[in-house]
Amino acid sequence: MTAGSRGGLAASEDAAAGAATPCKGKAGAQMVLLSAPGGSAYCIDTIEVTQAQYAQFLKSSTATPGSEHPRCADNRSYEPNVGPSYPYEPRDCDLSLWTPDATPEKPVVCVDWCDAVAYCQWAGKHLCGKVGGGDLAIDQADDPTSSEWFNACSSGGTFAYPYGDKYEPQTCLGADRTNQSHAGDPVSAVGPASEHRACVGKAGGNASIVDLSGSVEEWTDECTWYATSEGGGWLCALRGGDYLSDADGLACKLTSRRNIGATSAHFGFRCCSEPR
Repeated sequence: MTAGSRGGLAASEDAAAGAATPCKGKAGAQMVLLSAPGGSAYCIDTIEVTQAQYAQFLKSSTATPGSEHPRCADNRSYEPNVGPSYPYEPRDCDLSLWTPDATPEKPVVCVDWCDAVAYCQWAGKHLCGKVGGGDLAIDQADDPTSSEWFNACSSGGTFAYPYGDKYEPQTCLGADRTNQSHAGDPVSAVGPASEHRACVGKAGGNASIVDLSGSVEEWTDECTWYATSEGGGWLCALRGGDYLSDADGLACKLTSRRNIGATSAHFGFRCCSEPR
């Protein structure tokens, strides 16, 4: 069974399948085992977390919002931040973007960093961060020996994009591909999390990891504190660009960071874990 055919499976089915893999995790997407330069092994989801998988988390989790991480004391809900959109008050995250019954295999969006952390914990995994587990300082985000996400995207620092060094405008779902076929409704360009089968790494385990470039940006546990006159806050990385990103934004290097409470139609995530 391919990663693509698993995108909308219930968490219990994924957990049963996961028991036969070398990766820790009890729910969510199928994972693949990778090695970072230096030999450290870890696992990463082969697809972005889907609406069906996130809906199962909302149904099953007993966690209290705000308990998932010390940075998240102000988090009040794990529900995607969607609501009605009006001509005089348009929303980036409107109700059309959270339809798990109708679009179970689309990536979940409109969730903040704390929601992503909570989902990965529920699934028996962690939000991708430091190789070996834990938080990673954002200034190490482009170090393949340190960053789980960057190592996976760049094949250990070898390539600028998952598929190689030269930008390919039609391989992953970025602006060049979106504007060609979905100019009137770019949000509709984001299909099932496993849809863009050419948008993978070149060889080995990396060849089964879909959409590290394009589709939706992915929250990671690569963060930095910023100070303000009122106290400050946390900025965390968003990786890989999205369906409206240009060549630079679609590269493996870090190009975006946002406050941990931010939500958008462009923001999703995937999880990592340790080997069994």
